[in-house]
Amino acid sequence: MPHLTLTNAFRSWEHLPPKGRHGMVRSEHKGNMPVRLGYAIIYVPDVTAAVEFYERAFGLARRFVHDSGEYAEMETGATALGFANEGFIAAQNHPFRTNRPGEAPAGVEIALIVEDVPSAFERALTAGAERWAEPAVKPWGQTVAFVRDLNGFLVELCTAIAASASGEAILTGIAQDAGDRT
Repeated sequence: MPHLTLTNAFRSWEHLPPKGRHGMVRSEHKGNMPVRLGYAIIYVPDVTAAVEFYERAFGLARRFVHDSGEYAEMETGATALGFANEGFIAAQNHPFRTNRPGEAPAGVEIALIVEDVPSAFERALTAGAERWAEPAVKPWGQTVAFVRDLNGFLVELCTAIAASASGEAILTGIAQDAGDRT
């Protein structure tokens, strides 16, 4: 099995097709180069287990799995969701907070847009996800639910936000939600 480092893992993605121009914005630095979010990586203790869980719980497909089994990407549209073994970051001597069931989730989430949030929520629970927040319709019209994955990482299941939803309505709704929790 080949040895995997972050550097050669990134190089191994070069064979993948371009992810498209979705979500591109213009940056004011370095000659107006386009900037976009390419991928989000969740550090996990077992990449294979994470991939299999996300296949069962959310219906995602594997995009890429490194031969070592220490890195993988899931098909999630223009922005890939990746899993890397926690040993990557630990080997760089950078302290980080692991995600674990039974502990408070990290201050980050991924949001998966689905058409039917209640059904996606039940599918995730059946696959072993932990119930975090039941499906609810937010003041701006979006349906949202939360689960935690097998490692305790927070996953939002939601409908797309309607184009008619204003930023003010969304912020007001978020403030109301925060007030409801206190």
